[in-house]
Amino acid sequence: MLLLAVVVLPSASARAAPAAERAPRSVSLSDFDVRGPWRLRDVSIEGLGWLENWSVGSSLQTQARAWWSFWSDDPAFVPAYLYGDLDTIRSRIQAEGYYEADVGERIVIVTRPGPHLANGEDGTPGEVEVQIRVERGLPVVVCSLYIDLETVSLPDGSAEEIGLRFPLEVGQPFTRDGYQAAAQRYAEYLADNGYPEAVVERHARVDVRERCAEVAYGLEPGRHAVFGKTTISGLTTIPDEIALREISYVEGEEYDAKRMTETQGRLRGTRLFSVVRVDKGEVTDDGEVPVAIELSEGPPHEIRLGVGYGTDDGVRGLASWWNYNFLGGNRRLGVSTKISQINRWVDASFVQPHFPGRRDTASISFTLGQQDESTYLDNSFISTPKIEWWLDEAMTATTYYSFRYDSLSDVTPETVAALGPGDQFQNSGFTSTIGLGIRWNGFNDPANPTSGLGLALAGELSGGPLGADFDLFRLIGQAAYYQPLAWDLVAAVTLRGGSIVPYDETPQVPLWARLYAGGNAAFPVRGYGRRRVGPLSGSDDPLGGRTALVGTAELLYPLFGPVLGVVFFDAGDVELSGWTLKPENVQKGVGAGLRAVTPVGPVEIDFGFGLDHPDGDSIFQVNFTIGPQF
Repeated sequence: MLLLAVVVLPSASARAAPAAERAPRSVSLSDFDVRGPWRLRDVSIEGLGWLENWSVGSSLQTQARAWWSFWSDDPAFVPAYLYGDLDTIRSRIQAEGYYEADVGERIVIVTRPGPHLANGEDGTPGEVEVQIRVERGLPVVVCSLYIDLETVSLPDGSAEEIGLRFPLEVGQPFTRDGYQAAAQRYAEYLADNGYPEAVVERHARVDVRERCAEVAYGLEPGRHAVFGKTTISGLTTIPDEIALREISYVEGEEYDAKRMTETQGRLRGTRLFSVVRVDKGEVTDDGEVPVAIELSEGPPHEIRLGVGYGTDDGVRGLASWWNYNFLGGNRRLGVSTKISQINRWVDASFVQPHFPGRRDTASISFTLGQQDESTYLDNSFISTPKIEWWLDEAMTATTYYSFRYDSLSDVTPETVAALGPGDQFQNSGFTSTIGLGIRWNGFNDPANPTSGLGLALAGELSGGPLGADFDLFRLIGQAAYYQPLAWDLVAAVTLRGGSIVPYDETPQVPLWARLYAGGNAAFPVRGYGRRRVGPLSGSDDPLGGRTALVGTAELLYPLFGPVLGVVFFDAGDVELSGWTLKPENVQKGVGAGLRAVTPVGPVEIDFGFGLDHPDGDSIFQVNFTIGPQF
């Protein structure tokens, strides 16, 4: 028995040793045995939100194998890369104002490398998992902020406007990007108000122990200047006059950098130039800024192809041919075809720029189309001559005449019955309409506003003295307001409303002319399907209405790069009667989404919950669009 014990015990100990060697062990990077080879099984980051975790993790050099790449081996683990990644994360967190942030790491050894082979090659790689821990701590905040406005002459209210432009605010974290961007925005404001040579100096004293940053911005304004002479070069077949009439400034008026940007955009908008450069020269002794415009002519003809997708209309496509110098003078002639699961259109258009005034535009279009909605199938022909009037920098107006013919099919008997007596229902007819619209744009950025107010109102009169099968009056309006808040938040409130009423001998508003809400339509209420807000027929088809009112409240926040996050609350009502609103019929939706500008066009995704959804409809809706709207 004693001899047996002597033999067995060493054997059990020998089996336990390799098992201990295989057990996971956690070490810091400084204690890690770099001799390998090693492979990386997983990387995790603790202490960040899920979205920031994804953003930071995707930028690291230390990357685990993607979950979908199951056929690939785990990548090699390089300790030097992890050293650099820890510094990158630490610098990024400190740039957000968290100067005492602690970034640590643990390396979990899952398996150790196998022994080297007899021929000198490395054996089986070991495996590790990397755990990164982030503790932000408390931020350094802006304790004081001084902006020098005493050395320049600026319009009244400049201090308030500059304050809105500043991404720094007393009491908020002192961020590196905000500190740098504030100086740039200050310089841009001065350049927009006659000081093209202004140089903004910035200074910050950061006390990490007191968590306090004292920030000051001073400037060397340079000379106040006006626009001088403009020269144009590079044109061979296109007359200089075509380019000159796109200039948005006048010689002798106060220099404004925005006018330079606008001029560049207008020149590109002609589609006649492949290269557009608008450069300012040095301020002369007379206080004038000469401007040099360098152009390179492009082909006057263009074939455009586009593809997009939206939850409402599915895959959509566009094919068009344009001549951007038809008969000279930048007149434009084009033919377009657009198709989706809802809309199919063929359109021919002629555009006469700078008529009747220098900044006005006249056009006429002919459209043959088909609209395939759940309620009906509408085949139509539309002809619309139109003039867009430039009233001033912020206000434009549109006058137009529209002649159209519509023919409906696939309308259920239940829908016809819900609209009134069956003998009053008209499934086809001519509509003759004159319209006037006016728009005022007070946004800081028309394309991506973060502050300001925008208003729009349009009225239409159909039939009556114009002669038509339908006598209708329509009034549609919209107001939108954007307000920047703390922490880079932006609040947006939008109100859309309208009513359409028949008069004289017209008993009903035809289905194609009625107002609809729900989804991402003209009256959007997210959390509901397309046109699913408002009355429904016995066949569960949207009836639309004579009145629609929708309100939207949003909070937008820049997450990273071009990506914005949004949370929203929508509420809308559609009524069968004109000029009517019934609070008890208002349907509400809440949710969140993302916005991004990408090389393939804008991308939007919304996750909405319909709080008053119709019976049988899902409470949850996803609205997703990618690519431009056309």
